[in-house]
Amino acid sequence: MGYKRLEFDSDAFGFPVAQVEPPSPLRPAVEALMNEMRSEGIRLAYVSAPSEDAVVCGFWSSLSGGTGYERVVYNGSIPDDEPTTEEQRNGILDGLGRPFTEEWGRLSCQSGLYSRFNRDPRIPKEVFKRIYHQWMINSLEGRVAEAVYAASQGGVMTGMVTVGRRGDEGFIGLVAVDYQSRRQGTGRLLMGEAFRWMRRQGCRRWRVVTQGENQPALLFYESFGARIVERAMIYHLWLDE
Repeated sequence: MGYKRLEFDSDAFGFPVAQVEPPSPLRPAVEALMNEMRSEGIRLAYVSAPSEDAVVCGFWSSLSGGTGYERVVYNGSIPDDEPTTEEQRNGILDGLGRPFTEEWGRLSCQSGLYSRFNRDPRIPKEVFKRIYHQWMINSLEGRVAEAVYAASQGGVMTGMVTVGRRGDEGFIGLVAVDYQSRRQGTGRLLMGEAFRWMRRQGCRRWRVVTQGENQPALLFYESFGARIVERAMIYHLWLDE
């Protein structure tokens, strides 16, 4: 068992953050590792364990104050194209290469509403915003996404999605629909654009990661035929306690 320092997270928090890997439930080894991380100045460490492993999850839950955040991975075949009107398609903007603006920032934070970075009471809201803003910036600049699409109505952005691929599998990074524009088909319109991009790249399947407590997202992805292929609990170890 060891740990890996996470540079992106460390920059966002302003102090060293690490990932424990692999997570062992052996207390002596864990205590030694925690002391080692403290000696290196690490103040926060993430631990991931399969949701179905009650023993391992129970152990790490006891060390992290009893709070865990479930990570859910969906996978599915790329669905057939859904019918759209020319007016709807004209409302889709290609965002790749565009500058980061307040609108992109607003939507990126809405995409992380159920994120552990927003749910953990010890994480300041400004850090949560910094993480999602930087993720959005990296997507617009093509560093963590290969395509970015936004829905626009009356000159106002109402939703966005970021897309990429690994081999013949496409993936969704960030996706959000503005609170005031939900239940109007904007999410399906954006996903349709993402699927069209994947098909052009030769992708046969797609993947997305979300949070177990985000029931609207679970139902949304399942409506495209995707199914859960992985569940894991993520625990935050605050080493300054």
